Amino acid sequence: MSASRTPNLISATDKELHGFKRRVIMQTMTDQALKDAEERIIALIQTFVEMVGRKPEGDRGVTGHWGPDVDMGTAADWLTFDVISDLLYGRPLGLLQSAELRWLPEVFRSISQMAATSLFQPKFYLYKINRLFLAARRRKLLQTGRWLGDLAREREQLGNDTQTKDIFYTMMNAEDPKTGRKFTRKDMWVESVLLLAAGESMPIP
Repeated sequence: MSASRTPNLISATDKELHGFKRRVIMQTMTDQALKDAEERIIALIQTFVEMVGRKPEGDRGVTGHWGPDVDMGTAADWLTFDVISDLLYGRPLGLLQSAELRWLPEVFRSISQMAATSLFQPKFYLYKINRLFLAARRRKLLQTGRWLGDLAREREQLGNDTQTKDIFYTMMNAEDPKTGRKFTRKDMWVESVLLLAAGESMPIP
């Protein structure tokens, strides 16, 4: 349910920790926060529309010919990851415009399968039985985890020197007024993995 032994928003069982994480993450999902990101999201949707509505090479719109085939489900995955990553890191990962990272949705499907198995069969996670079912993909999963860790560190190093108040900005500046609790680097990493996985599981309509 979490990318590591560090609990995320869903897997945290300590009430104070869960409450702190929930309050911070919910700040990034308010009407005002989403309104602030509206222009960036619309720009990504426009890129998506242009990609799926692309005309045949040399067509000026008068021949009535169909454009190149597009798998709408796959293209929607790319849009979803670009929107979620923009909200997270203040910039999209660029799946709509480049094939470099288009392997991500498939890896996150494996992560979602592993999380679902652990949720309904906790002993699979406790005794690491789930690793047997994902043995063929384990190396890719570990590589992805390290890559996401590097991405989180890169964003953390930017600090508040950014034009957009993304989710990382909120997590980095959050502090519980009662306990003084803050998000550690690992906390921010596991929450970013959770949000990307949630985006893969619930594609943008």
